[in-house]
Amino acid sequence: MPANQLMLELIKSNPNFKISYTISGLVIEQMETLEPSLADSFRELALTGQVEFILEPYAHSIACLYDFDEFKAQVQLQQEKLSSTFGINPSKVLCNPELIYNGEVAEYAQAIGMKAMIVDGNRPFLGGRSANRVYRASEVPELNLILRNTYLSNLIEHSFSRYDAPEYPITADKIMSQINNELNDVEDTMTIFINYETLGAKHHRDTGIFEFFRALPLFAQKNNIGFTTPSKMIEKPSPRESGLDFITSEATSSIHWNQSSLNPWRRNDLQRCVFNQLQETCEKMRICRDNDLQSKWLYLQSIDHFFYMDTSCSSSFSPYTSPYEAFTNYMNIFSDFLIHLNGQFLEDYSVGINSYEEMLQKQEGVIKEQKTLIRRLRGKVTRLEKKLEN
Repeated sequence: MPANQLMLELIKSNPNFKISYTISGLVIEQMETLEPSLADSFRELALTGQVEFILEPYAHSIACLYDFDEFKAQVQLQQEKLSSTFGINPSKVLCNPELIYNGEVAEYAQAIGMKAMIVDGNRPFLGGRSANRVYRASEVPELNLILRNTYLSNLIEHSFSRYDAPEYPITADKIMSQINNELNDVEDTMTIFINYETLGAKHHRDTGIFEFFRALPLFAQKNNIGFTTPSKMIEKPSPRESGLDFITSEATSSIHWNQSSLNPWRRNDLQRCVFNQLQETCEKMRICRDNDLQSKWLYLQSIDHFFYMDTSCSSSFSPYTSPYEAFTNYMNIFSDFLIHLNGQFLEDYSVGINSYEEMLQKQEGVIKEQKTLIRRLRGKVTRLEKKLEN
């Protein structure tokens, strides 16, 4: 709430200030249930016209890695949720959790009507090129790629209150001066993408994090730097690279660029087991018509579960004492979920069989009627032929 109030204050005092959010459908559900005033606060921000709500899978899931139809359904559900909750037109910009991206995901995004994706501008994948410009995806040139400036984003998010950081103190003046030095006619955009918990949770108020953000518009103006949203960014006529071919279907990029491929989500057997379970269940869930099971299905897909089961590092947000406890608890719930799903699936199957039998019975009735009509017509034809012979 304090962060939202600050952003609203900045928008009202600076007509050119803009900000974008990516908020999952599950988080919006929690707001509506537990803290309606928070949902109202985001709605107030949306009404300013200076805020864009970027799309992501409804369940904050990695569905793009295990089932296209599930991924598509969640993005569409997210569009509907944002529209109904905040009264805004659905965005055409997509942002996967942890900025997961590869060539196949680019094709998925383009197939569901997206115009752009936000991806991480991690240097190993860039091959010496700048992250401060909009690119096109090699696989689908119609899709724009907006690259997160990894260095500055991490500097603000992770190092702001670190007294041992080489850049300390991190001030709005320094950040805007560095942006001004890096931007030019070709490299004309810079995307700062951080977790919202940076304001007040990762860095408490007494670190000066709120004052830092409050000063950003002032020093941006002094350096002749403007603000924009992703949708406006891709509308701006500017030269585009023909395509980024550094990421293919075999190489997946994310914020966790310094770890190999999909490690954060399939690093160990626990995570791979859950991933396979989700993948195998998708087809049945497309048949299921039980709303309660559909809601639970979304809860089970949150990327957080994978982090809780990571044995290589501990999650500060995990409610479990160990990754093994997280896995055991998850699989107990998932097993119970599957029992209910299979029961529903059998019911749906029985209903389908009954409907099929009813259809066959109707068809048999129609066939009998047609046969009776045919006999009558044949009788008439026979009588007419006899009359003609006479």
